[in-house]
Amino acid sequence: MATTTTNYTFNKPAVGADTNLWGGYLNDNWAKLDNLLGGSTPLPLTGIDIDSGSIDGTAVGANATSTGAFTTLSASGLLTPACGAQLNDNVKATFGSGTDLEIFHDGTNSLLNIAGSGNVQVKADAENQDPVFVVKNTGTTQNSSAMMSFESDNAVGQNLAPKIGGIDGLFSIQMSDPDNLTAYADAIVVTPSGTTVKNTLYSAKNAEFRTSSDPTINAPNALFQARSAYAGTNIYLQTFKRSSGDVAGHISLSAGTTVYSTTSDYRVKEDVQDIDGATASLLQLNPINFRWTFSEERTNGFLAHEVQAIVPDAVSGVKDATHTYVDEDGVEHTEMELQGLDQAKLVPLLVKTVQELEARISALESA
Repeated sequence: MATTTTNYTFNKPAVGADTNLWGGYLNDNWAKLDNLLGGSTPLPLTGIDIDSGSIDGTAVGANATSTGAFTTLSASGLLTPACGAQLNDNVKATFGSGTDLEIFHDGTNSLLNIAGSGNVQVKADAENQDPVFVVKNTGTTQNSSAMMSFESDNAVGQNLAPKIGGIDGLFSIQMSDPDNLTAYADAIVVTPSGTTVKNTLYSAKNAEFRTSSDPTINAPNALFQARSAYAGTNIYLQTFKRSSGDVAGHISLSAGTTVYSTTSDYRVKEDVQDIDGATASLLQLNPINFRWTFSEERTNGFLAHEVQAIVPDAVSGVKDATHTYVDEDGVEHTEMELQGLDQAKLVPLLVKTVQELEARISALESA
């Protein structure tokens, strides 16, 4: 008399049965095991525990033609899921010898934690015109289509984190609106027609620097435009500073006029001397009328190198100077380094000359 196991119907002698039956039962059971693990029509296998050995290209799980293999594992350790891999919330895919890189979803946010010491790089195999890295948002307005937000766990103020967005050819960087810290105001906006940089630190948000692709004369869309919402006097549009932080000059608005100012405070001047021979120097200058080589326009002026010999500090650069450079195709080019002339430096000579002439006239009249 024999009994069988529940799952795979292996035969075994009943208790008290003739022990001579064991040989036949063992042969039958080994045949079933061989068929189960390696035969052409294996029995259903509900579980297997492999403590050693290797699996090379073997399908694990369902292997029927209609479902395909669940996954395969090669001898080199390459795991190949046939239908993708899905991890539950807060289950991390970890890369590196430590926790250098973790990718997971915490139930609310998709997180990429990078703790490694190296750089985070996005690489393409070859140079091409297609983007290497694309950030996409399905928003339909400028603010709702933000693609990046820069945040810190150690925020000091209450301002919103700066963010970058863009839609329909527009690129923008938004910062907290100073009048409403829960809303955003544009800081930099780039469109096909121009670029605008706005001041978002104060309520005067229409203080801006703007460039345009349509430099129409005397039009709102001039090539370069600086604007301030400040309605008082001395509206500073641009300030020039030395490396020490001292102001060297500025461009400002006053009573509807533009003021180009160079620092001239007595407190930054020393060894003050009178100008000698202003009239003699002025008489050496050679005012000319000329036409530019790059246009048909004629105008009055000077030749820089001639003025340099008489009033050196009014001229920048060196006569006939050139420099060479190599373009992206490896071709070498020679380019002129043009001299410049600051005609304002001639004004003190003009004033001193008028004074010298006036003194001579007065002397002659009183003689």
